[in-house]
Amino acid sequence: MSITNRFPIMLWAIPVVAVAVSTALAIRPGTWIHTNEADFEPGTFENTVVTNLGDVRLAAGTTTVGDLPEEARIVYDLARDAGGVLYIAAGPEAKLMKRTDGGIEQVLALEGAQVFALDVFDGELLVAASGAQSRLAVLREDDAGPALQDLHIFEDVRYIWDVLVDGDVVYLATGTDGKVLRVDLTRRDEPHVTEVLTAKQANVLCLARDAAGRIFAGTDTDGLVYRIEFDDAGEPTPFVVYDAAEPEIGALAIGDDGVVYAGTADADQARPGRLEEAVSEEKGRPTAQTPADKQPEPGEQQQLDPPALKPLDDQPEPAKAPDATAPMPDAEPVEQRSPADPPSPDAQPENNASRRSDANRPPLPTAWAGVKGANDGANTPEAPAANKPTTDQRDRLRDVIRERLTAARGSGILRAGPHTSQRQVRQGAKPKTPPDSAGAATVPKQGNAIYSIRLDGFVTEVFRESVMVLRLHIDGSKLLVATGNEGHVFQVDTAKQETTILTDLEPEQVMTVIPVPADGDDQRDLILLGTANPATLVELDRHLATDGTYTSPVLDAAQISLWGAFKLTGAVPQGASLQVLTRSGNVDDPDNADWAPWSEPIDVAQPGDTDPLAPIELSVETVPARFLQYKLMLTGDGQTTATVGHVEIFYVTPNIKPQIASIVGKYPEAVQPRSGGGASDHNVNQPPAPMTKLNLEWQASDANQDDLIYTLEYKPAGQDQWLGLEDDLRQTNYEWDTQRVPDGRYRVRVSASDRAHNTPDMARTAQRDSEPVVIDNTPPRVLDPQTIIEPDGQVHVTFAAQDELSPIQRVQWATDSVEDFQAALPTDLIYDSTRETFNITITDLAPGPHAVTIRVIDAQNNASVQSVFVLVPAQGN
Repeated sequence: MSITNRFPIMLWAIPVVAVAVSTALAIRPGTWIHTNEADFEPGTFENTVVTNLGDVRLAAGTTTVGDLPEEARIVYDLARDAGGVLYIAAGPEAKLMKRTDGGIEQVLALEGAQVFALDVFDGELLVAASGAQSRLAVLREDDAGPALQDLHIFEDVRYIWDVLVDGDVVYLATGTDGKVLRVDLTRRDEPHVTEVLTAKQANVLCLARDAAGRIFAGTDTDGLVYRIEFDDAGEPTPFVVYDAAEPEIGALAIGDDGVVYAGTADADQARPGRLEEAVSEEKGRPTAQTPADKQPEPGEQQQLDPPALKPLDDQPEPAKAPDATAPMPDAEPVEQRSPADPPSPDAQPENNASRRSDANRPPLPTAWAGVKGANDGANTPEAPAANKPTTDQRDRLRDVIRERLTAARGSGILRAGPHTSQRQVRQGAKPKTPPDSAGAATVPKQGNAIYSIRLDGFVTEVFRESVMVLRLHIDGSKLLVATGNEGHVFQVDTAKQETTILTDLEPEQVMTVIPVPADGDDQRDLILLGTANPATLVELDRHLATDGTYTSPVLDAAQISLWGAFKLTGAVPQGASLQVLTRSGNVDDPDNADWAPWSEPIDVAQPGDTDPLAPIELSVETVPARFLQYKLMLTGDGQTTATVGHVEIFYVTPNIKPQIASIVGKYPEAVQPRSGGGASDHNVNQPPAPMTKLNLEWQASDANQDDLIYTLEYKPAGQDQWLGLEDDLRQTNYEWDTQRVPDGRYRVRVSASDRAHNTPDMARTAQRDSEPVVIDNTPPRVLDPQTIIEPDGQVHVTFAAQDELSPIQRVQWATDSVEDFQAALPTDLIYDSTRETFNITITDLAPGPHAVTIRVIDAQNNASVQSVFVLVPAQGN
């Protein structure tokens, strides 16, 4: 069995300890191999992880450092001001909090608003408040207490989903009109606001800026990533750099190399469990990036210059802003318009008519469901346009929304901000159906993804899981992925194509990620996570845990076994250590009954001059038993970790006798040839071929997985001596030509031996006898044929048909021609015996001599023919 060796540093060999047992043991050992993610995944991880490449190593450490008040269930965003104070935007009802030495305290509560985004502007905390009148403000704290000082109030903006500060300029991602706003705060008393993107999608959810000053924006509805470039005069030119198959871009991040990472957040695809089974086979590892793979530097000329966008003047008029008196929703932005008013056809984006046809328009979102008639015609292209809603309809709509939002606040279920698929779809939008290379619609992939968008426009999928990607953070050469709804934080190493679950938190969603700089005596390199359901602050140490364990699942040898070598492939760099422990027992759950205690740890030291491709052999220092577990104990200095990528454990059980479950002898079903050459189930003129081949089939197994060798014998009924039929068979079937033995009843015996993998004194043999089988190659006979001629010319032929072993199956007769046989029935009307009697009546024979031919066939298709002559007298003689 080949072993994949994947590490440059191999481990020191420790001699195997031999254990003597009294019973005879099988020569062929069993093995357990753990070498990929699926093999290791059923085990127990404590401060350890397994990557998709099958490496077990230390995990990042996590510590919950703050629980928010009960009424705050969501941490929307985190920001640290110039003084190092950490501020928290919490929800669902907007509360601004800060972290102090004494814990977490509330700074402000913003009634009727929500705060999805924080940042720092000119050293002060920048707050983007969404509401009937969204506003951009800074936090001021003085003797009068904390207060927000407005920088600008936006009369026509309902939601501010993200904020990006670039010097004196602040960019805002807004909804539900799908705009990116540029707020120039060079003069704070006179902010200058311009629209740099008016998208056809309902909401711009996230923003990012590259080193060249270009702004990237991700949208809902169609899952688009826009790039916004500015000319020397500051005029923006938007361009779609990627159209994802998923309907929502929930997070953006840009690496130092200019690669844009876009994470999708389709709530319908965030389902429990992993999207796919853990990787269950070794596939090798990617090589280092070659010069041909290297993308252009941020300042280099792109090889593929995308065409310029058409002017955005021809876009449809944005949807009307909601009524300012409507309640502030917790979850989904709702566009205030008549629920029965279908989207305008001219609002469809260009070149996407097939994707956005009215015939495939999705139903209205859940918020409209309580309004009578709201969904009428929602999926029907023929539905006529409705008149503007009446005041009564608007009032009923608001009541429904209030009821639903009140229920959402009380439930504690996160359906907040942009991270939901249940929101009003902008005009012309529909669920994504990506085209294939031929232009035909294809089924979207399951789960959500992260796409890598290079400077030259090439896009690669680097991550896909059944989670919502809520926030992306570039951490050195790796990508941290905060997700919902199972509290996972992933680390993606795109160069190695390696994905690791860094931590699995109790909260359902990890909403935001910010780095924490070293401070005073605390020189740890931390990432701070803000979570939801419940709302907490969690420190994720960029450094690895200093110790951790991996405990294998219980391994079942099926019988009490002797343990052999424990082969391990891994790496133990300077500053790290690795120990191996084993234990055994005879019940499948070590918690239900006593097992042997864990063995003393075996230290795995760094090697000297050893073969770098050879795995090392350790001993399994525990008593013989049926079940086994091993434990890996890893330590490190926070920067390094021991790594284990391959474990192979050998064991040998007592040589167990093979098992034969069955042996059956059957004749093949006869297929009668047609006179024309085809096959027929019934052809009276031509008898079937005799059944002389008996098919013997048996089922056998060996608990030691030994190859079995079979011997066949047979014995006539009434005799004691078995006669040899065939030996040294490896297959479990045999065709016996029964013409080589006399007729009679026989039993067949099959013997299964495991001598191929055992010494002669250790080999075991099992035997099983068949039920009696009949061998009959002799045709039946026609006995005592008699003819009676009536005065009217009718002829009666009487006779008996008899066979020694097989029941009579068929009797046929013909007159003067063998090509026209007629079927006959026994006098008792049933074929059920080896002897049957017959009385055949023949009419309409012409006067004169005739030959009557009788054919008798038994159950083995043996046939015999006999003829009799009759003389039919002329009438009147």
